[in-house]
Amino acid sequence: MTKNPRFDAMVNAPWEDAPRLVYADWLTENDDPRGEFIVLQCRLASGKLAPKDVKAAKVREAELLDAHREEWFGPLEKWLREHDSYALSHVKLRRGFVSSCRLTVQHRDDLASLFQKAPLLEELELRGDAVAPVPQLAQLERLEAEGDVAESVLPALQTASSLVRLRLSMKPEQPLTLDLSRCSKVESLWFDSERITQVKLPPTLRAVRWSGDSTALVKALPPNLGTLGLSGAVISEELLGVLKRCAPTLEVLALDGAKFAKGQLATLLGWSWPRLKSLDLSNVGLGVDGAKLVAAMQAPQLEVLDLTYTRITDAGDGSVVRSADQHTQGRESAGEQAHRGGRGSRAQTEAHAAAAQPEEERAQRGGAESAGEEAARHTPVAVSRRLISCSPNLTNLRARRRAGRQAAFLSRGHVHHAEALPRHQPDWSRDAGRRRRRFLRAGCQRLLPHPCRW
Repeated sequence: MTKNPRFDAMVNAPWEDAPRLVYADWLTENDDPRGEFIVLQCRLASGKLAPKDVKAAKVREAELLDAHREEWFGPLEKWLREHDSYALSHVKLRRGFVSSCRLTVQHRDDLASLFQKAPLLEELELRGDAVAPVPQLAQLERLEAEGDVAESVLPALQTASSLVRLRLSMKPEQPLTLDLSRCSKVESLWFDSERITQVKLPPTLRAVRWSGDSTALVKALPPNLGTLGLSGAVISEELLGVLKRCAPTLEVLALDGAKFAKGQLATLLGWSWPRLKSLDLSNVGLGVDGAKLVAAMQAPQLEVLDLTYTRITDAGDGSVVRSADQHTQGRESAGEQAHRGGRGSRAQTEAHAAAAQPEEERAQRGGAESAGEEAARHTPVAVSRRLISCSPNLTNLRARRRAGRQAAFLSRGHVHHAEALPRHQPDWSRDAGRRRRRFLRAGCQRLLPHPCRW
């Protein structure tokens, strides 16, 4: 506690504006410009200012920060920079004080020192060594912890009544219990760990991202989830039943790297998904049959579909495209097709028409078809056309085939095709390879600055 009761009242109720405004008035009466700064940021955070007043408030806020930032926040920023050279990029100011930062723990009492320097923290990222937990963790709205420090603060989070978003990543040596049943405000949980024997979750949870063994999670999942991610999960019959229970309310489903038993994927994709907007099946072996199941999904609201590294082949393209055509026929008028136009639209039409040709006509041509025509008929654009036809709302699709290193992307009705790159390029540096993968993901139609020719 300090000698100023107004400051103590503000620290005891960090989520309320009234104590901050009382403290700001006291500062203004004592000719301290920080009082004006607190009032400005409280007004901006309330969202009740008119647009012209918002602009004027932000200009004045910038002027006060330029003149007094070193005085108000310099000691804390210097201390954070000593622990992490990139910590300043994570510092955020809200309602007159530091509300968010990142700390790389080096000493066991670093967390207590942080809350002494920034008692009104609302969001915190922790990484590094183990730390002594402090009661101020209960006031946080968002917490991200990675490494040994995540395991050390886990017991203190069982009574975090203000926590809304939680992300933990750890590798414990001993089995742990995750008990968040008393965290009545938690809405989002991202957990990456093994050796979890028991899980208790609050009914307020709406988004769960889980990496690792999901055996203990199955029985604890609350109903009415909107987002569910199970990276690398082994799909059991019990987990399949949970997915069926959540299917009517799910909007985002990520099953990247999931392991399905025979027939489970067909069962999953055969259900109705009335609200599903995003589906991630990357690193799941789909093959031809899986692609047909995806094309026949009952997901009218689907917008994002990730099929990266699913081993989709070109076998059976024609039949799948024809079935997708019957599903979407009549949904798009000729005027909308003409309005889209452009290269992407023509590429879709040509690839689609080529893939939909009857098998008899293909057989008659025999060897007359050149290698270029065969490649054009089996481009990833045709694969994209086949898959996006299952939903008229699909605006983003990622489909890459491992064999050819080819990618196709859909954005606002246009398919962008990134040509296959040579497999052997010994002079690619590590950074250039990263840029190359980013290029494929973005679907850009430009060359990246690199001496190698594409």
